[in-house]
Amino acid sequence: MFVRKFMLVIVAAMSFATILHGRDILTRSGDLLKDVSVTKIEQTGIRISHRDGARFVDFKDLPADIQKEFGFNEQLYAAAVAATTDREALLAVQRRATVAAIESQRLADIESAAEQARQLAAAKAALASQPPPDTSIAQRNYGARSYAARDSAARDYTQPRYVAPPAYVPPPSSSGTVQVRGYFRKNGTYVSGYTRRK
Repeated sequence: MFVRKFMLVIVAAMSFATILHGRDILTRSGDLLKDVSVTKIEQTGIRISHRDGARFVDFKDLPADIQKEFGFNEQLYAAAVAATTDREALLAVQRRATVAAIESQRLADIESAAEQARQLAAAKAALASQPPPDTSIAQRNYGARSYAARDSAARDYTQPRYVAPPAYVPPPSSSGTVQVRGYFRKNGTYVSGYTRRK
């Protein structure tokens, strides 16, 4: 029923819109609008274009004769204002709920970051309280390995190992002596060749 009445008001208003074309309107609030043309009719007022621009004019701000031309109905107007107020109130509640949710998430993120910082501090404290490791054995082993490495590096394995040449041994004679070639003893010393009796 309400929708039908409102549609009748719209149709009537559109039929009166041509009456306002090019007219001047003095609103109840004291604004003088010149060369007015109606561009849209809404539930609570009209949108117009005029010499100085465009604006929305509430039905309550229109003169009584203009209200009558648009078929203004107080009950329909009050119902439309109430519906608009309820819609704006609902939007305001939704905006507050969104802001509250964002704030709650922000606080949760702050608490999570603080908990991670506490855990990190506890781990550092536990690590600092442990005795330092005994590095004396590792240092000794490293020293031995370093000495062995330096000794190994100092050696030149690309050159053949020096071996003393054997002493000259003359051919055997028919005399009663024997020529002994030079040799190495077990302790590593070298014995030069010599002659001994048979």
